[in-house]
Amino acid sequence: MTLAFDGMMDRDRPVQEWMDGIATGHAKIDDQHLGMLQCFDEIRRWAADKRPLRLAYAISVLKELVIDHLATEDTLMRGCGYPDLEQHLKEHDLFRVRIIEVQKLAIEQRLTGEMVEELRGWLIHHFLHSDRQYAAYLNPAKERRPLGAPAVSAPAFRIAA
Repeated sequence: MTLAFDGMMDRDRPVQEWMDGIATGHAKIDDQHLGMLQCFDEIRRWAADKRPLRLAYAISVLKELVIDHLATEDTLMRGCGYPDLEQHLKEHDLFRVRIIEVQKLAIEQRLTGEMVEELRGWLIHHFLHSDRQYAAYLNPAKERRPLGAPAVSAPAFRIAA
């Protein structure tokens, strides 16, 4: 199932955390990373505005983005013979469980800002460390773009007020 926010986020608005340190150089992965960070902007917005239904929806969108992203990474790592595959897959499995827990808490209106920041922090740490490690093993052919080049096809999200 694919979920989408109503409306669009300004694509020119920089996501604070998007920097060369997070970019892997792999177009699809970088676009997915950027889309998840943009989604966190929406989650923060709806949490600050105390709009629990929109917040729960934004968390559901994030969950779908994360599940899709992790499946993409799992496939790429298997295909490139990444030597630390098992450890990376364990990280993904733990995060899949956590994002489902967070979605449930959002639906029950028991999600806290600390939980959202913990989730966001885990993702950014994963991007900076684990993902950068396997990116070096990917085929540098058609899917790669130079580090620092802007993501051009990342989904942009905004929930209409």
